Amino acid sequence: MVSKYIKIAVVSIAVLGVIIPAFYFSFYQGPQKDIEIDLWYTYEGFQVIEAAIDQYELDHPNININLIEQPSSGWLDKFISVAQTGDAPDIFLGKGSWFGELSDLEYIRALTNFLSPTGGNRRGGSFRL
Repeated sequence: MVSKYIKIAVVSIAVLGVIIPAFYFSFYQGPQKDIEIDLWYTYEGFQVIEAAIDQYELDHPNININLIEQPSSGWLDKFISVAQTGDAPDIFLGKGSWFGELSDLEYIRALTNFLSPTGGNRRGGSFRL
């Protein structure tokens, strides 16, 4: 009779030993690291994008986006010289006509293979890494 209770206790402890850590780690994400992102831009009327970035930072407090304004004249040459040193910004907003040259130089590449759509259309959708 005692051995029956011992078996039940051992099995219960073993089951709890598996369930509790699995449950804990499935919900625990650990501390989030702070992330710094440099964003170069050249546009006038940047207030709309700035407002979106402010909201994004409120929603994601561990992410800080550094807005770095660049003069529109000579921007492409500056980007290329900085990219050659390996110190290019994480994100840049520039003319679409530059993408071919920057892609040929392998300073930028399409992210479509790394993203999956979360819904919406090209204008209203978002993507997740």
